[in-house]
Amino acid sequence: MPAFLLSFFLGLALVGGVRSFARAWGVVARPRADRWHRQATALLGGIAIWAAVMAGIVCFLPESRGLWGVLGAAAFLCAIGAVDDLAEVGPATKLVAQMIAAAVAVACGYHVHFFDAEILNVAASFLWIIAITNAVNLLDNMDGLAAGIVLIAAAYLGWSDLGEASTAGVSVMSFALAGSLAAFLFFNFNPASIFMGDSGSMFIGFLLSVLSLAKPNASNVLTFVAVPAATLLVPILDTTLVTTTRLLTGHAVSRGGRDHASHRLVMLGLSEREAVGLLWLLAIVAGASATLTEQYSYTLGLGLLPIIIVVFGLLGIYLSRLSFVEDRAANGGDPRLVRLALDLTYKRRVLEVLLDFVLIVLCYYLAYGFRFEFDFPPVMVRHFYESLPLVVGATMLAFLYQGVYRGFWSYVSTEDLSKYAKASGLAAMLSVGIVILVFRFDGYPRSVFPLFGILMFLAVGGTRVSFRLMDEALCRRRPGQRALLVGAGSGGEMAARELLRNEVLSLRPIGFIDDDSLKHGRRIHGYLVLGGTADLERIYDESGFEQIVVCTQKLGRDAHDRVRQFCGSKAIPMKLFRVELAEAGMEKNQ
Repeated sequence: MPAFLLSFFLGLALVGGVRSFARAWGVVARPRADRWHRQATALLGGIAIWAAVMAGIVCFLPESRGLWGVLGAAAFLCAIGAVDDLAEVGPATKLVAQMIAAAVAVACGYHVHFFDAEILNVAASFLWIIAITNAVNLLDNMDGLAAGIVLIAAAYLGWSDLGEASTAGVSVMSFALAGSLAAFLFFNFNPASIFMGDSGSMFIGFLLSVLSLAKPNASNVLTFVAVPAATLLVPILDTTLVTTTRLLTGHAVSRGGRDHASHRLVMLGLSEREAVGLLWLLAIVAGASATLTEQYSYTLGLGLLPIIIVVFGLLGIYLSRLSFVEDRAANGGDPRLVRLALDLTYKRRVLEVLLDFVLIVLCYYLAYGFRFEFDFPPVMVRHFYESLPLVVGATMLAFLYQGVYRGFWSYVSTEDLSKYAKASGLAAMLSVGIVILVFRFDGYPRSVFPLFGILMFLAVGGTRVSFRLMDEALCRRRPGQRALLVGAGSGGEMAARELLRNEVLSLRPIGFIDDDSLKHGRRIHGYLVLGGTADLERIYDESGFEQIVVCTQKLGRDAHDRVRQFCGSKAIPMKLFRVELAEAGMEKNQ
């Protein structure tokens, strides 16, 4: 923690000084079509970050040749990034510099031990370091985003290694990095007055990737994945999203663009601060889950981390829907690849089956975990692995029979949820039947299969309804004129739903009025019934609505006249919402 405080206070002074220098000498990032910022902003913030980190480390870092080698490689990348900020450096040159830095880190002992063949461990370590370095570089696309995410990850890494003598240097480096970035955020949060540039993004990305490899026994899944990979899920999500969509639409991955996860969230209606805050929150949740898992239970982590990964995957798929069609039309990517992408993201049948496979394995594992409080007896581990293929087959058969793959996620209804419940119940019963036939149910815990059915319903229903929930949540934030709906009945319910989903109408409901006093204070789609037509003046003073939409044909003459007179006195448009069928004109044969 002393390293954090020193780097933080020194960082405040250094970042302010570098900002003044950059402004005085014209070292600024000017607005461009492929960049998000709208005004000239000082660069070279990465140099201040590097200096503050180094100060915190020099004062508190134990003697270690390996750690100093890593710091030298990180400083080398900072220098290359600074040159790129001043005069552009080609992607190939930066990649070579990253490979050199990765070679130094691996030579200093920072690598994984997954494989028996050491050459595979070295190759995996190279890929990890370069991938995370570039992921952070790509993540530096909106004010405060990269600095905040890396700050969160560094704090978790430092906390994870706190008090461990074997990784004391890692803890010092992590907290020094976190303190420097906390200071930088005072100047970089929206609206930013200075950017870190490539000098900062490559430096902090490389340092973070190496710190995630610093555990001396990084040889099992949780030791390596639990804290490092989970806390880095946000940059991994962003990199995967950007890389996939750019490759499928014929764009260079290395180019700048406005197609990152943060940009897509803004396009969906969030403000820049809200988009950054949401991604920070996701990083906090993923890191907290991973850290608790690592320190509490390995078996719990094998169930918890896949849930986090599924949530991130669903968010990535949801965000990917925004740009496939526009990019295809505008940039002429490979039509075969684009068609494949559209099949996977819009029709989603293949992805649904793959997702359900993951959910089946996860739910069956969690059913055993809840039954035995994640302390599996060896015999139950054997039962789990023996019966898992049978359970997967039985569940897939039940899903096909019940028509789980025939719906659209954005229009999930209570009928669909009923179908998912039937499919999950049938899956549990089929699984029991097949296990009885094959293993005679000898030694199998009976409570696991009802638990499995319940968990499958929650998982399948939750994933399917997630797109609709995200759609509705974001639609409520869409800009538009505030509209008061008259009629809190079925017509009003349909009108509210249509106004939420139909962007062309540019109307945003603020509530209902209805002369039936029994409906006052109730809610429809989350919108309150604010009163009756006699309360229009009060409601207008409180909410300042801009249009009135009449959604009922049961409005009495007096109430109708009252609404019309009010609209005339306030110069507010009055519109009618109707749903009706009309005869289509038939053309005569000539």
